[in-house]
Amino acid sequence: MKKEFESVSSKRSSIDSVVKYVLNEEKRNALICKHCKWHNGLALEEEFPFISFRCGRCFKMNGPARCMIPQPTTK
Repeated sequence: MKKEFESVSSKRSSIDSVVKYVLNEEKRNALICKHCKWHNGLALEEEFPFISFRCGRCFKMNGPARCMIPQPTTK
């Protein structure tokens, strides 16, 4: 009887971890290589447009979608 109780409590903690991960307020986006489509981890949604990374598979650089510093306008 005690073993059943222990397994139920360990399952609850595993389920709790999954629920906490799914309901997490910090949304993350996958870092996918533009060249080989390999998954290279996760980035916070608000940081995602500014992150550059080197792919772990093809070793090519993937630049940010936007620049952090606004480009000067020429007149």
